[in-house]
Amino acid sequence: MRQRIVILAATLSVAALGGCADEGAPPREQMARAHTLVDQADKNGAQRYAAEDLQRAHGELDSAERELGAGHYLAARSDAENAAVDADLASARASAEIG
Repeated sequence: MRQRIVILAATLSVAALGGCADEGAPPREQMARAHTLVDQADKNGAQRYAAEDLQRAHGELDSAERELGAGHYLAARSDAENAAVDADLASARASAEIG
């Protein structure tokens, strides 16, 4: 009986530790920045001059939204930051072509 209690306690401890992986706070700032930059890239003609970069940014932003909804904040933060970088790159390439 005592052995079962020890095994149960150990199992519960491992489950608790695994479930408490520090995801931190929801990445609201990163998500807002990514949305803003992707929207700007859409408006700046990036689809015409930097379609691959813009498409990648949209995909990463979609992934960030899914991860955020699932509570995977670290993955959402990473995807949002990548989306922002790719959207910024798309805008820069579009500006270079236009200007």
